[in-house]
Formats: sequence, structure tokens, C-alpha cells
Amino acid sequence: MHQKPFSTAKDALDILDTAWASGTVRQSVLKRLALLSCSDSSFSEQADAVLGDLLVNANVTPDVYNMVGSQAIRSKQFDKAKVYLERAFRLTRGNPMVLNNLALALVRSSSPDLERALQLTQDALVILPDHPDVLSTRAEVFVAMKRWEEARGDLEESLLERPDDTDNRRLLAKICDEMGETSLADTHRRRVSEIESMLD
Repeated sequence: MHQKPFSTAKDALDILDTAWASGTVRQSVLKRLALLSCSDSSFSEQADAVLGDLLVNANVTPDVYNMVGSQAIRSKQFDKAKVYLERAFRLTRGNPMVLNNLALALVRSSSPDLERALQLTQDALVILPDHPDVLSTRAEVFVAMKRWEEARGDLEESLLERPDDTDNRRLLAKICDEMGETSLADTHRRRVSEIESMLD
């Protein structure tokens, strides 16, 4: 369902504060605050401060930290994502999606930690063998390490499950370029254009 935008910071935070106090929609409040804190709106900093206060003072589960961190990844705020996902990781080291999301934040952050990101994806794949999301993340780590063949293997395996994944095809095009396979790279780029034109 489309959510109506808030007109002012005070309106947004007052409404969310009332919802939080009701005790019935706390997950929704945190999700909305996470969206606002990662947005380009004029009150993202205020939303971020309120979100921080709630997370400090509430009994927060790893799923909440993972949700906030995942939203930061979608908003391309990878350093912020890393902070929240590290908290989720400390609370639950066996959740494969937390492992995957933290690996993604680590490889895309301003100070990448590629070795740790790789280990996190390996750990996640022990729990969820051949999972397409985790294979894609590990491939991204391999690309950052310039381990082209290993990245290609993971992406091709992931595409068996998700043949229309444009992010994977873009990475494959990059890998093919690096390996001198220009024609195959162009084929992947054409397929990306075809998929995107169908979505328009």
C-alpha cells in the first residue's frame, strides 16, 4: 500500500511517536522511521535521531536491526547499514540473511573488508547452500577481489534460479569485459535492456 508522505518533520515524528506509544504497530513505526532516516527528505536527520533513541531504549530483536540495515542498503547508505547489521550479527550469528546483508554492506562500504565479507558469505552458504542471493553477494565480493572466474561461477549458478536478475547480468558483463569476452558481455547488456524494457 502506498504511504502518504508527511508534510513536515513535526507531523511525521508526532504521528510515529503516537503510533509507537500505542504499542500495537511498533514494527511498522520502526520501518517507517528507517525509510525516513535513509531518505533525501529535509527531516531525515531528525528521523535518524528518533530511530536511534527508540532502538537504544526498546527491546530490539536482531530482525529489527536487519530490517533497518537492509533499508539502508537499498538507500545506498552502506556505512549506516554496516552499523545496524553489525548489531544484528552480534545478537544472532547464525541468521544467514544477516550474514548475507552484512557481507553486502562490508563490500560496498567506504572502507571495504573483503576478507570478512567473503567469510560471511561462506558461512551463510553453509546454512543455505546455493541460495541465489548469497551467491550473488559472494560474486560481488569476488569481483571486488578481481577473482573473475569464481565470481562468474556464482553468478551463473544464481541466474539458473533468477534468469531475469539485471544486477547479476550487469556484473557478468563486467566480468566478461575484464576477461576479454566482449561479445558475451554485450549479450548480457542486451538482455538487461530487454528485461528493463519489459518492466517499463
